[in-house]
Amino acid sequence: MKKRIPLIAAPLILIIIAGAFVPCLKNGFTNWDDDKYVTENRVVQNLSFASVKETFSSFIFANYHPFTIMSLALEYRFFKRDPFFYHLTNLILHLCNSLLVLWFFCLLTPRIGVALLAALLFGIHPLHVEAVAWISGRKELLYAFFYLASLICYCYYARRRRAASYYLCLSFFLLALLSKAMAVTLPLVLLLIDYVFERQDKRRAFIEKIPFIVLSLVCGVIAFIGQYSFGAVREERTLVLIHKFLLASYALMFYVYKTFIPLRLSCFYPYYGIAHDPLFFFSLISFCAALVLSALVIISGRYTKKIIFGALFFLVTLLPALQFVRVSGAIVADRYAYMPTIGLYYIIGVFVFWVHGTNRVTRVAKGIFSACVITALLGLCFLTWQKCGIWKDSVTLWSDALKNTSSNAKAYNNLCQAYIAAGRSKDALPLCRQAMRIDPADAFPCFNLGWAYETMGRPQKALALYRRALALDPEFLMAANNLASLYAESGHSDEAIALWTRALEISPQFAVAHYNLAKCYFENKHYEAAIEHCDKAVALGVRVSAEFLARLEPYRKRK
Repeated sequence: MKKRIPLIAAPLILIIIAGAFVPCLKNGFTNWDDDKYVTENRVVQNLSFASVKETFSSFIFANYHPFTIMSLALEYRFFKRDPFFYHLTNLILHLCNSLLVLWFFCLLTPRIGVALLAALLFGIHPLHVEAVAWISGRKELLYAFFYLASLICYCYYARRRRAASYYLCLSFFLLALLSKAMAVTLPLVLLLIDYVFERQDKRRAFIEKIPFIVLSLVCGVIAFIGQYSFGAVREERTLVLIHKFLLASYALMFYVYKTFIPLRLSCFYPYYGIAHDPLFFFSLISFCAALVLSALVIISGRYTKKIIFGALFFLVTLLPALQFVRVSGAIVADRYAYMPTIGLYYIIGVFVFWVHGTNRVTRVAKGIFSACVITALLGLCFLTWQKCGIWKDSVTLWSDALKNTSSNAKAYNNLCQAYIAAGRSKDALPLCRQAMRIDPADAFPCFNLGWAYETMGRPQKALALYRRALALDPEFLMAANNLASLYAESGHSDEAIALWTRALEISPQFAVAHYNLAKCYFENKHYEAAIEHCDKAVALGVRVSAEFLARLEPYRKRK
């Protein structure tokens, strides 16, 4: 009967999780990477042997995650730009991951209640809304699915030593790496499982890990090359080793804090720099808090392995996100906690059922404690349900980010773009100016302000702002494209052609520039050049108007 409890409870857990996340299904695409990953991604939109080959042989947006890209490409093939199905897939993956968490802990611990509570916490926690409600968060869900499947296979292998379980474990690990490089931590987690199962044949256990370690190293190097080659790796000269440890401590304690108090969550937490308070002050406090918690975890080892396992699972799986080498403009992100917090949920489950089972606590106290736990679970469901609605569209998403964070230039910029795209350019003007005040050296606010003025029919102001954006960032392709378009419209074709040509020298894959250059060349009667750039635009997935193709056809035949 005991073995049937998870099978009986699993459907109820899934219903609760689905109920908490169901508002996601009403959401659309946002302007935070959903355009890069789906709505404007030619690789995703043109599924073919060539696109599959490109996906597996190149970096896409500084990342190597071909399995993630292929999952989106398959959806686009059948559902095009209907956001419902992308959100539905994310929700199904999250439900599957919740079941895998339950399965994993059922194998790891004889306490079924601990496994059930850990799986439920994983499923309903608002810290996971970003990974589920964000279409571009697919990589978190996919890598977690294969990562957990690999851990489950290893648990079976550690118990029965069957070769099939070992090779399945290795295969799922490879799929996890192909979904997101953050899966590189799995060999260390396998050692933790050995620690729990008290494996005695340590030499054999290490030899078994060698293929996993090799895959991790190879994938880690590939991921770093991808981030570095795209300029995503950011190093500040002022950051010495102690500063990096302080910031890592801040990130570590941030995730612990948000696990227990998931309030004021944001899609983007800006990084201010080591010299800025209160971040540096909080980093010092976090470092001290991390030392205290580490001491408590070590002391707990005298009585149980469970807390050490949960704490090390959390720390090990979080290591790539602690950003000893910074790879983004944010120091923390909710999505990075998707896998690591499983360790904390396990500790919570162990504590809750220890209180429930100990004779040191009276029945009345246990009743009050149980009521508090149930209330907390209901509160998490409500927060998750509420948080899902924030991802409805770009305006609600970035408005919420501004509400919950300060000096968030990215939120101002993206909200500005959302307003312009929605035809509310006048509302975007103060947002652009505020972003310019926060970071005067950033070219994005200048570009956005220029774009707002252009849509409002004020091209002269737009021209000046696009030029300023290019002065701040000479490789800002969209600013070059918009400036060139204004030049072309005002009859300055030579300046426009020079700008588009320069943009294509920087990025030959800049499809919009090929299309605009083709139209400009055609208007200036350079028909061969127009045909050449039009063909390149089509090859890169640009939707060229049928009218323009018809106008080119006579000259193509003549050629």
